[in-house]
Amino acid sequence: MSEVVVVARRREERLRDVPVAASVVDSELVNARGGVTDPEKLLQGIPGVRYVNTVSPTTAETSIRASGTSRGTFAESAIGLYRDGVYVGGGLLGGRNFARADLFDIDRAEVLRGTQSALYGRNAVGGAINILTKRPQFEQSGYLDAKYGFGNEQYQVQGAFNTNLGDSVAVRIGGQLFDQKSGYFRNRSRNEYFDIEKGHIGRAQIQFRNENIAINALIENQVSNLPALNWQLAIPAGGSWPRGYVSEKRTYDWSSPSLAKQQINSAILSVDYELGSVKIVSTTSYRNRLTKNAFDQDSLDKSTYDSLRANGTLVGVIDFSTAQRSQDDVDTLYQDIHILGDYSDTFKWLTGAELLNLKSDYQQDNARTPTTSNPSRGTRQPANQEIKSYAVYGSFDFKLTESLGIGAEARFADDTKDFYSERFDLSTGLSAGPRYRIEGSRQSQNFTYNLTASYRAGGWLSYAKVGTAYRTGGFNRDLGDPRAPRPVIPSFGDEYATTYEVGAKGNLMRGVYLEGAAYRTETEDLLVQLDNGCSLITPACPVAATPFMINAGKGESWGLEAFLNAVANVGDGRVRLSLGGSRQGGKVTSGPFKGASFPQVPDWVGSANLNYRIPFREGADLVANLAYRAQWGGVQEIAGTPRLSDYQQVDARIAMDFGRWEAAIFANNATNSTYVNFASATVKRWSQPRLYGLQLRYQWR
Repeated sequence: MSEVVVVARRREERLRDVPVAASVVDSELVNARGGVTDPEKLLQGIPGVRYVNTVSPTTAETSIRASGTSRGTFAESAIGLYRDGVYVGGGLLGGRNFARADLFDIDRAEVLRGTQSALYGRNAVGGAINILTKRPQFEQSGYLDAKYGFGNEQYQVQGAFNTNLGDSVAVRIGGQLFDQKSGYFRNRSRNEYFDIEKGHIGRAQIQFRNENIAINALIENQVSNLPALNWQLAIPAGGSWPRGYVSEKRTYDWSSPSLAKQQINSAILSVDYELGSVKIVSTTSYRNRLTKNAFDQDSLDKSTYDSLRANGTLVGVIDFSTAQRSQDDVDTLYQDIHILGDYSDTFKWLTGAELLNLKSDYQQDNARTPTTSNPSRGTRQPANQEIKSYAVYGSFDFKLTESLGIGAEARFADDTKDFYSERFDLSTGLSAGPRYRIEGSRQSQNFTYNLTASYRAGGWLSYAKVGTAYRTGGFNRDLGDPRAPRPVIPSFGDEYATTYEVGAKGNLMRGVYLEGAAYRTETEDLLVQLDNGCSLITPACPVAATPFMINAGKGESWGLEAFLNAVANVGDGRVRLSLGGSRQGGKVTSGPFKGASFPQVPDWVGSANLNYRIPFREGADLVANLAYRAQWGGVQEIAGTPRLSDYQQVDARIAMDFGRWEAAIFANNATNSTYVNFASATVKRWSQPRLYGLQLRYQWR
């Protein structure tokens, strides 16, 4: 089994030597799955990691170890999102998720579970993920890959070309083009599909390298249409009103379009300079992300609305033809520089500094059809947020003996967040009044640390760790309807977490690697998402709910994780098997929700990946890959309802590998197992059904 080298602690070291719960998804596994275009497929198989799918990637979110989610609010993700060492999170739309470009032509993804604020800074409460792009190599190589899905008439063509320009300079140029003619979720009224994906990704890199220095420059552009928000309208029967309307499972009648668009422009400059036993690493990045969303708030067209009015299903003051349009234009400037060194392989140290400046220019329009009683065309609500974060950090590892070691990591961070939001009438341009104006500034200073003791014996590494982390507070952009049963508060504070963890990793036998961990996390000022209680079926407030964040008191979460990776020769073939699983839970221990379970935390998460390669004939191998993922238990919201859906899904792929050429057939969700991703009082969001297709790949070296 080849050794996996990672930069999880901002220095190169073997994965088995890192005394933290860490996992790697390498390019071999990515290729065996036929490539990935979303974080869910990339991260499946890693214990304690869950992709909170809200149907559209612009609002979806990844969670690690019961870390909270924030979805449609202005709060930030509870995990650190990094690409090539650069922080890529932040903002309302698309800021809690990796973009499609981040997943193109990757070398590997490194996932650190547990508090990581000491080295990775703000918001790494549940952990941190760093996706590493393939860099230019000093060789002639590349690939072309074409994929077609029959169920949605989707095609994707991608490739990369790598060459060296002499002994010191290499370049790598890559791109991806994708389009889709149909889909699984259809707006029948407008003859459109909600889950269309089309666009392109372009990337160029150049690297200069000599004995002491390596400089890599990357520029990148993504322009894409992404799957848009959609849901099945399901108004429950009973109650004082006549109700009971349920639309079809995947075909809806919406009068307004639903769309999601994203454009990203990135530039990253990385410099590695070696000076004897000392290495200096600098990473500079600029990233602009423009994300747009639109959807039909009432989820009806005119004929359906009139019919439901006539038969008494819809009563009261409910606007028809209301639509929401929003966009978030985010500029992020990031700079990190750190120095690391070794002393006789006994003492390793690191010190660094980091700067983050993030500006978010957001606007949301809630448009409506004017009526005689209400001539307004709706409201416009801009919001501006600027984050300025400065930090210094450092770490050391010291070998007390050949077997026993200790380590410490620490960071001091200063975060300032300035915020402004106000609501205006779309018709008159006038302000809606002081209730709908939110303006403020909040600053926080945090010291975070990780302390680790490790012991090596018999090829095994055991460790114990205590660490802290924080998630920055902020502002709730929208105070919602004044009739709401649950008032929205204008701001919320930082969340703090302390984790205690023990773990071990090593080889059970030749070719069988096992790692396991157990943890308990104590959280103060726990951040949770609520809504203001409005809905189509709320008599006092029959409008769409407004989500917001609050600090809910103290909480405790815990978990057990295990991961096994085995490689063996079976007959004439080679088998690679990965098994992952976690048991986790969490309870609020103080405040108004005392005793409630942590939301978005399944009781059990399991996964498996089986890859089998066997010679078929001379010059050709048969390669089969099965990827399984499942979850059971847990609740969606802090109030305990609804329950999260249990599910089990399998992706299958069979390929013939002729060396340079590979031809494959695949079936995503091969068993056609669908479930409700998200639900509320009146809607259900369904997962994707089965997709099967063909893939052809050519590579040279």
